[in-house]
Amino acid sequence: MKISRSEVRFAWVPLILLAMVGYPPPAPGLLGLLVVAVAFLPGTLVLVTSRGATLVAEGLERLLEDRGGRTMFVLAIASAAVIGLAFDGFVACATTAGVCGLLWSADLVRVVPRWDRSFSNWALVAVVSLVLCGGVEFVLWLPPVAARLGTPAEQARMTGRYDGLQQHNYFRFRSPYEDTRRRPGVRRVVALGDSFTEGSYIPSSDSTWPALLEHILNRSSPTEVINMGRGGWATGNEAELLRRIGWQFNPDLVIVQWLDNDFYATRPDFGIVLDRNDLIQLVPTRFRTGFIRYSGLLTLLERILTNAVISVQQRTRERSAAGHPGWQDVERAMREMGDSAAVNCTPILLVLYPYLFPGRWTESNYPEKELHARMAQLGRSSGFEVLDLLPAFAASGRPGESWWGTTYDTHPGGSAQLLAAETIAERLRTSPVFSSESAKKPCPAPPGNGK
Repeated sequence: MKISRSEVRFAWVPLILLAMVGYPPPAPGLLGLLVVAVAFLPGTLVLVTSRGATLVAEGLERLLEDRGGRTMFVLAIASAAVIGLAFDGFVACATTAGVCGLLWSADLVRVVPRWDRSFSNWALVAVVSLVLCGGVEFVLWLPPVAARLGTPAEQARMTGRYDGLQQHNYFRFRSPYEDTRRRPGVRRVVALGDSFTEGSYIPSSDSTWPALLEHILNRSSPTEVINMGRGGWATGNEAELLRRIGWQFNPDLVIVQWLDNDFYATRPDFGIVLDRNDLIQLVPTRFRTGFIRYSGLLTLLERILTNAVISVQQRTRERSAAGHPGWQDVERAMREMGDSAAVNCTPILLVLYPYLFPGRWTESNYPEKELHARMAQLGRSSGFEVLDLLPAFAASGRPGESWWGTTYDTHPGGSAQLLAAETIAERLRTSPVFSSESAKKPCPAPPGNGK
């Protein structure tokens, strides 16, 4: 088979065009353009020269004349197609161009003679690597393995285990209550918080601490506890929810659950400014459009690197430092909620939920004991009653991971939620923060001129 220089040059152009069409939005910035240049520039420089184009054409002739070479050529194309399915068209084209450009350039400067021979070796390496990765992915997909490691396959299965109560609530609360009107003789509690309140990794809504608290309080008098928790929210989001929706439910008590990762700056309409440095991403988000989104291997690699490089406690200390936007936002939100509770003549309780660090810790050596003390002081100065759950968890003597709902994630499981509910209920029974009367007490009229 005779291949001319013009033919190989012509074949290079569609590869560039396919890469441009397949580049995921938005348009590439400076870093993206650098990646494109690194991938396509070496091969382009080889092909624009007469000697380089001849070298490529002759190598293709030798490759396609041999049966083994033709097999490797087909396998290389198949490998590129698999990469495209795993990522996207741009990554497949850029990888192909990068490998070809590297081999052609090495042959051109006599570093590696006969690029077609090296091409076959590279194609074999690609096929073996993809087969091995596919085998690992299959193992990580198996339910027992996935449930142990928390791979994307397990996350998808976990989503299907939830009872769906949240999807049927008008406000998307994980609660059966959505009517703002009060039922006569029934006390009402509004529970605000993050995923520890919403109940991440807890399939049954009845096993979240607001539902368990309602069950306990109902033993003495009719009570409904409305779970308004939302995973991923910070304190500023909870203040906005209380302002816009929470007070419409006319509660007798507001409970605000706090966790150490609530120190994020927030924006109107429940926006939040997340820190990109909290997770190491080996593959940028824009290129996670194919199967790679469900890759257990990539998930585990990123998790291992993140745990090895990023200190959760250090990030928390940085965001909770005085003057940091996250701490300032928490201060603002706490004062807003405390002030609005005073205006509505409603007691408000701050519940400090400890992060369930693995290993055994006590109340005295808990890693974030000082942070809990700071939040308790902020809560009291903002008009909150304060309940720290740390002593209750520490007193159990159990290691932190024994409270987790799964083996791979620190969110509390059912036993932790029950302990939280029982501790909160005991505080409400022994403190005047929660009125024993079923009806909400009216606010006294503000002083006026008597008219």
